[in-house]
Amino acid sequence: MQTLEEMGIPHQVHKHPLSETTRSVMEHNLQVFDREGMDAMMADYAEDAVIISPYTIFRGHDEIRRFYTTFMHKTPKGFLEAVVTKSMTIVGEIAYIQWEAQPWTSLSTATFVILEGKITYQTMVPKSNSAEVDQIYRKQQ
Repeated sequence: MQTLEEMGIPHQVHKHPLSETTRSVMEHNLQVFDREGMDAMMADYAEDAVIISPYTIFRGHDEIRRFYTTFMHKTPKGFLEAVVTKSMTIVGEIAYIQWEAQPWTSLSTATFVILEGKITYQTMVPKSNSAEVDQIYRKQQ
């Protein structure tokens, strides 16, 4: 597994006993996103994890898996390759990232709460420049 340094992601890890666990989970999650399949990514999430966005709330593995499956299959061609993590800050159990996927999504943010080695809570605020991408962030029925 690559480290944040090897992935070229600017980051800050503040001294805290839980920061290294959070860092490890985030390194794994960023590496498997769109590379090793949905099961590898979902292994980082607690069974009762919650993702909160400006549009909706995704609860539990089923809804989160459905969201990410839709995200990976319905984004425009080239979107996933354009995703760049601009920075990450880790303090204890919390990780905050800034990312973009130009030209579809300008600077967007996500915050992760890692409890007992699993992503338990996540917020995401996408800054979409595309109605097509914007629709993906809404709950899929």
